[in-house]
Amino acid sequence: MTSPHMSDSTSPTPIQQLHAAMQRHDALATHRLLAEHADFRQHINAPFFSFDAPAIVAFANDVAMVDVLLEFGADPNTRSEWWAGPFHALHVATGVAAQRLLAAGAIPDACAAAHLDDADLLATMLGADPARVSERGGDGQTPLHFARSRRVIDLLLEAGADIDARDVDHRASPAEWMLERSRGAGRYELARYLVERGADADIFLAAALGLTDRARALLQRDPALLDEQTGRGTYAEMPPSSFHIYFWSIGSDLSPLTVATQFGHDDTLAAMQAFATPGQ
Repeated sequence: MTSPHMSDSTSPTPIQQLHAAMQRHDALATHRLLAEHADFRQHINAPFFSFDAPAIVAFANDVAMVDVLLEFGADPNTRSEWWAGPFHALHVATGVAAQRLLAAGAIPDACAAAHLDDADLLATMLGADPARVSERGGDGQTPLHFARSRRVIDLLLEAGADIDARDVDHRASPAEWMLERSRGAGRYELARYLVERGADADIFLAAALGLTDRARALLQRDPALLDEQTGRGTYAEMPPSSFHIYFWSIGSDLSPLTVATQFGHDDTLAAMQAFATPGQ
């Protein structure tokens, strides 16, 4: 499989067909093309997808695609070549897809163990090598960034994890990574739990979690924080680093007031509005 590019013909080449089939998660077409073109298989681990990822990472959470890729020789331990930190398929996969990868020989690192919510495996890893608490995975995240339960958070913090560690690509803490677009989504309650355990909370995290006292204290020190926007200023791209994670997780060009509204925290919104200048 060579890097896909457009041919001079109006008809897509077989490699273009394969790439398109993979991009639309068409496992049947992917299987057919890999079966018909044996030469494609020698490049099945090449980093042809987003974040310089091989197919097994790019489609790690698609059970049908994982099965096809493994059948044709994909290495379940091939990582992406992403500059900020390589992704392993087990940094992405969940449920049945993760089980398939593990059965095929995928080896979890500490970030994967946290992502899979396997506290027993993680405890074994940390017991053998305590330094793994600070291990870096995809995007330069730590195991705490990948945590999916209070049990794993507690385990990592007790092992000395930096509660405010920043990932490499998005300059965001674990609590900041855990926000999504609504209060009921993703790991919202874990973000709140990390703050309860001592994580720092910026103005957006305070607004999103309804931390009224924290928001008031921040604005008493610096009312100009109400002028901040996701994806701009402090939260903008800072090459080679991309946008702060809020740009991707809760939206772009949002003010703290908008975030409090989005997450339904009327009391926090009212407290922050007391610091707003007319027109905000």
